[in-house]
Amino acid sequence: MGMPAGESVRDGGVCAGSPKPEYFVKPRNFMSKNPFRRLRSMLRNVHTVPAVAAWLVAFFMKMLRATYRISYDDPYHFIDSSQPWPVIVALWHNRILFTASCFPKEQLRRSGVLISASRDGEYAARIVRHFGLNVLRGSSSRGGFRALRSLMGYLREGKTVVLAVDGPRGPRYVPQQGAVALAVRCSVPILPISLNAPSRWNTRSWDRTQIPKPFTRMTVKVGKPLYLTEDNEESRAAVEKALAAVTDDTER
Repeated sequence: MGMPAGESVRDGGVCAGSPKPEYFVKPRNFMSKNPFRRLRSMLRNVHTVPAVAAWLVAFFMKMLRATYRISYDDPYHFIDSSQPWPVIVALWHNRILFTASCFPKEQLRRSGVLISASRDGEYAARIVRHFGLNVLRGSSSRGGFRALRSLMGYLREGKTVVLAVDGPRGPRYVPQQGAVALAVRCSVPILPISLNAPSRWNTRSWDRTQIPKPFTRMTVKVGKPLYLTEDNEESRAAVEKALAAVTDDTER
């Protein structure tokens, strides 16, 4: 069968000047301004993260961590405490991944972080485990009761619980009621902590996840412990105010 007029093939390819078929697209550059955006799109349709992929991401994060210049504003000596301290560490969802790398290994070993049972939560959980944190899965919508029992057990053992208080769905910088309910039930304080990096990438996710750029200066700021006695809106607003006081989103 002959070729239609105006079309020709040379060496199995499309000749210069002929229209490019729809499947002929320019390959995308893997590395963009935000190196994690491309990785996220690759994993979008993957239900579980391969162990090697989680290891590679954690390795990359540790390489970045080695370049950071970190200072600590910790007037209550939580970070360098050598004794277990039953406390709920409250931080924002967009800082949870890199905050773990800023704490001593001994501190991480006696801490448990709650990560949602969603697909995105699975990505984060596999990565965070490489930093020595104990991961508890669950949220208000999936596995909530089981997660609550695990969190209470950690606190009763004198360990630390880490909660991204505006997760897993937001709105950003608006704490949910769960941290307050847990603090009141177990009679433990809430400790607001924020990792502030002025030079960073921000993803396009709902929380605008922050990825500090190499060689940036960062500050881990620890606020005053909150001792709450009532599980109500006033206590939730107090957590929001305390976290806002240690949060600095200034960019340069």
